[in-house]
Amino acid sequence: MPKKKQEECKGFPAWLTSFGDLMSLLLTFFILLFSMSTIDVKKFIQWISYFKGMKYNYPKKISFIPPIVLPIYDQVAQKMQEKLQRILIPGRYQIVASKKYVLIRFFKPITFKRNDYTLLPEFQKALTKVVDVLKEMKLKNYMIMVVGYADKDEPDNPTPAIRDSWDLSVRRACSVVKYLQFLGVPGKKLAAVGLDSLNPLYKGRNVILKQRNSRVELYINLDFPNMFKNKSNKPLINLPNVNSGP
Repeated sequence: MPKKKQEECKGFPAWLTSFGDLMSLLLTFFILLFSMSTIDVKKFIQWISYFKGMKYNYPKKISFIPPIVLPIYDQVAQKMQEKLQRILIPGRYQIVASKKYVLIRFFKPITFKRNDYTLLPEFQKALTKVVDVLKEMKLKNYMIMVVGYADKDEPDNPTPAIRDSWDLSVRRACSVVKYLQFLGVPGKKLAAVGLDSLNPLYKGRNVILKQRNSRVELYINLDFPNMFKNKSNKPLINLPNVNSGP
């Protein structure tokens, strides 16, 4: 009668399977905690040294690469761009950041109607966004210089209220200043300048592009207390040369 073969390996008890699953879950849990924790570099190096079998030496100095921080004028320009692009289509405005100021240009047809200096609703919304950025970034020591321009042939019919294009450009700049005051900008932080049709951006014959010459420019300086403490006697805000014709 043949002998029964002895069972070579007995089956695992049921509890061992559950125990293995429990250990796997615990290991996953601790790995998750470790990945979410803040690592102390020195202690981590010390912990690794135990497995390498060597004596741990504290590093004399551990350096980290600091995060990239944009200059303040670039930060302001970036914030202005984020706000304005939500309400204005490209080509209606332009933002330029320099080491001394942020320049924002607003072009027709969003600024004023021809021969007029009353702010259009779209322009009012854009100016509101500009002030919102100044408030959100909690800027205090700033100065806004508003520069108004007009077309060479404006106004069509001079009146006692608007005698010529010089007068119109000044009134447009003053209208912007008054609205900025209405939005909460202190009057001592505002200045208005009218430059007629001088320094055009475009000198060709294209009617649409020529509208960009009749514009409003906002020069935002963020170092107002030191604007007039310039040892080199050079202006911190370089306005266009008013002696140069178109």
